[in-house]
Amino acid sequence: MFEKILFHRKIFFSWHMLAAFVVFNFATIRADIPSYIRACGRKNPNYDQCIINNLNNVRDHLCEGIPEFNLSSIEPIVIDRIAVFDAENFKLHVKNVKVTRVCDYTVQYARTDSNRLYLELEFRFNRLIVSTEYEFNAHVLVPLKNEGLLSISLDKPSARAKMNLKVVTKNGKSQIYVSKINTNIKVSSFEYKFDNDEKDQLHQILNNFVDNNKNDILTKVLPIFEKKLGEIIISIFNSVTRSNYEKLFPETA
Repeated sequence: MFEKILFHRKIFFSWHMLAAFVVFNFATIRADIPSYIRACGRKNPNYDQCIINNLNNVRDHLCEGIPEFNLSSIEPIVIDRIAVFDAENFKLHVKNVKVTRVCDYTVQYARTDSNRLYLELEFRFNRLIVSTEYEFNAHVLVPLKNEGLLSISLDKPSARAKMNLKVVTKNGKSQIYVSKINTNIKVSSFEYKFDNDEKDQLHQILNNFVDNNKNDILTKVLPIFEKKLGEIIISIFNSVTRSNYEKLFPETA
């Protein structure tokens, strides 16, 4: 009788040890992954939707920073200088360009290939605000020159990113990173305002120029923003996923 009780106690103890081991290992695996990010099993038929959900869940944290991944806030996006127009008799440059409200987005679309090594995303931003300093130098009958502040509002711009991913093995551990990215930004309309309202005549010249050349301005400026956006997406993706491939993208989840 005593041996039978002892046997059952050993089984009970073994099951509890096994359960504790499983719980401990799961907690260890998840310890450095925030609770708002879910693992997306590579064999999951809803894999693309899982990616969309994670990206929408993480948006508020991107502008606060994610310490678990040593990822600082992505806002504002900063571009040092852009030569909007650089003709001999008309120059319009902007500097210290700062873009805000970049975390006010919705991921509308995600597509991956069967190997999960190609990822295409489409974002829609509610509104992007650009604050910058401008330098204006023109010769229209007489020389004109001015510097000041410029604010721009982009209404519901969208962005598409196409990424090639690569999995490598380092120190016996699988890692994933973006090996190539192509980004495209679409802007249907934008509003702008120059400061120093007392310079009405000068601003009228600037306003007329911008209004008559909006398409040319977008053609010149958007590739610079697309390049910057691509760099940011690569930085975010690689910071979050590079060393967490098996945790975030296991075969099944």
